[in-house]
Amino acid sequence: MKISFYLKSRILKNGKNNVMCRVIDGRNQDFHLTTNYKVFKEHFDVKEFRCKETHPEYLQMNKELDNLLVLKRDATDKYDAKKLTLQQLKRHMQGKSDYESIDGYLHSVFKEAKTNTTFTDYRNKISAVKSIMGIKKELMFDEITVDFYDRLYRKMLNKGLAKKTIVGYVKAIDSLLNFAKERGVIRYKSNVPKDIKKGARATRKREIKTSTTEEVEKYIESIESIKQWQSIAIWLLQFCLRGFYPADLVKMGEIEYYEPNHLKQLKNQLYIKHLRSKTRHTERKEMFIHIDQNTTAKLLQMVKRSVVYTDIGSRYEKDIASIHDVLKIYDYEVNKDSDYHKQKWSIHRKRLTRFNLNLMTARKTFNTYGKRLKIDVETRKILLGQRNDPLLDASYDNNEDEVIHNEVQEAHKCILEGFKVSHLINQLTKKLDALNAPKWIQGNVGIIKDIREKINDWSKSGKNIDRGKVVQKGWFILTSVDFQNLFNDDKNSNEDFLTLANQSVYWKYEEITNEIAKWFNEPIPKSKSEKNKRDSEKYRKKIVSHLLEKYNLKNKDKGAKVIELIAKRA
Repeated sequence: MKISFYLKSRILKNGKNNVMCRVIDGRNQDFHLTTNYKVFKEHFDVKEFRCKETHPEYLQMNKELDNLLVLKRDATDKYDAKKLTLQQLKRHMQGKSDYESIDGYLHSVFKEAKTNTTFTDYRNKISAVKSIMGIKKELMFDEITVDFYDRLYRKMLNKGLAKKTIVGYVKAIDSLLNFAKERGVIRYKSNVPKDIKKGARATRKREIKTSTTEEVEKYIESIESIKQWQSIAIWLLQFCLRGFYPADLVKMGEIEYYEPNHLKQLKNQLYIKHLRSKTRHTERKEMFIHIDQNTTAKLLQMVKRSVVYTDIGSRYEKDIASIHDVLKIYDYEVNKDSDYHKQKWSIHRKRLTRFNLNLMTARKTFNTYGKRLKIDVETRKILLGQRNDPLLDASYDNNEDEVIHNEVQEAHKCILEGFKVSHLINQLTKKLDALNAPKWIQGNVGIIKDIREKINDWSKSGKNIDRGKVVQKGWFILTSVDFQNLFNDDKNSNEDFLTLANQSVYWKYEEITNEIAKWFNEPIPKSKSEKNKRDSEKYRKKIVSHLLEKYNLKNKDKGAKVIELIAKRA
């Protein structure tokens, strides 16, 4: 391929001649392109491709012509490296973008350089801008002018868009053009008018939607299906976790536990260190969140099991998290396919619409209740995973200081109590019963194949004996033991308690499908099994002592025997 320059013979009205570019690539490819430069022929040295000193503003013109020579070298290198098509090369030599449209550049270079989440966000915003402007074809780089921004802004205001949305759309265009300019794709770009970029012209303040405890209680009462129950339970779980967004719920898992062990769990002292999904690429600090065993953990497990119940056999079955990660509800990568993530969570958004709830409002409601309780702004920002003063936060603040930590955790506790989370979870539990949902969603003791006269052999050091005749065949979840009748039945007073506890008549159980049984029976990872064993050996005595004290039991009580036996066999 060969690129050369010459002057067009036709003289313009101002007496100048156009500088032309000729591109030859083989016998059948010969193009003549008009550049942006015009010179006086009599004051121009064609051989040296320079303006003579007699040419008006010859120094400036020669600098401009040097840029044209740089374009030539750049185009030749890119074309030889097959980074430009012939059509793109022609645009390149005319000082235009190598890509005719923003759409083409967005779906190629930008898409490859950015994460799927970022690309999807920009794609959606550019698509929205085109819709607002009535552009049905591709959006061209040279269409983005100051006048374009002004017209776009007026149209967005007329549509009643929020200030944040307007600024977001404008910044998306500007950032995309900056990205292209830095990589030499475009040479020039129009600056966004400052008042538009800052949203100074917008005056309408969007109403912040939040919910009250009483409203959520009414929504729970009106639930008609387990799927509706699941969506409202997820909303309340977001609230319990200090305003998590859906991406945070997906990201959360046991890997975020901070130094966990069995004793901390029994003492309700388990925490996670969570970096918000929205700010994972910034210098924001991790959120230190208490996983309260009486509220948050209880609700999370019910949500997790409800997902197993609703999603097994559906297109989302592959996303169900392992039974062995108690903090994980879904198991997929949000950033790898943000479209799939949005589509999946749009199901919950649609269900919540009829209850006047939104997946984004749990966070706003949490903050509002914190403000109601007179919790200061700095503490609320820490609770929400936001920064206070950027400089202090980055270089000076230690939010893990014991006093600050205790204040933040106390504030979290106060907000949960102020919103009556425990009461709402109880209402959700009752609603499961009203919906005739499986009891195992609320919890279970174990899983067993075929119900026999004896559930297990608790007295033989882990070796099963003959458990008697089969009462019922299939897979069953053991949901609970009727301890009250077991302890208080007069006929059992002289019987061996451990032998009686094995009998199936004292157990409640539910039959499950083979698919659900497979989820429950997933082998525990070796690393977790070994850790559980170490914890059990290390904390057994402390665990037994804690439980005996908690339930006010004496060492000779039947209940104490059960606790000691369970701790020994754990």
